[in-house]
Amino acid sequence: MPTLAINLHRRPCLGWLSPLGIGVVVALVLAGPALAQPQGAGAPHATRTVQSFAELEESLLQAIRSHNFAAVEQLLDEDFQMIVAQQPDSPVVREDWLESLRKAGAGDWAVQHLSVRELGSVAVVGFVLRATAAQRNVPALYVVDTWQRAGPQWRLVTRHVAPATGARRGIPGDAPTTSIQKKY
Repeated sequence: MPTLAINLHRRPCLGWLSPLGIGVVVALVLAGPALAQPQGAGAPHATRTVQSFAELEESLLQAIRSHNFAAVEQLLDEDFQMIVAQQPDSPVVREDWLESLRKAGAGDWAVQHLSVRELGSVAVVGFVLRATAAQRNVPALYVVDTWQRAGPQWRLVTRHVAPATGARRGIPGDAPTTSIQKKY
């Protein structure tokens, strides 16, 4: 990431500006793209990383919907496990999770509000999983998938799942926030 350095004591180009004036100019330059966005422009564009993992999560769901279990297994790590918030000490192991996918409606979900934090060969992907119309009475889930790069391919190592509904209060470390401006 480029670094912006301003020497306030030596101002050959901007000698007419005070240090406060320089601060205002820098703030306007940094805020310019946000200010220039047309009102009602809609959601920001996804980064390549977010788009890539959105496609990966969708390909996993598509393989589940079409009962292509060979494709599902290709996306899973050998030690895959799913941890459900209500029983965090009893992970669902790979074989049991794969067996549960054979039930009708197992892939009738849609990924929404995806975010990614890539840390070298590991990516932490969080998103809301909403049931499609076929399962409209099922509550939304919040999922955190941990993917690890294995050569050129990403493999799902761990999935944490919790209900996405309920009150926000009572979460340690949580504080009221305003909308975070994402950098794309």
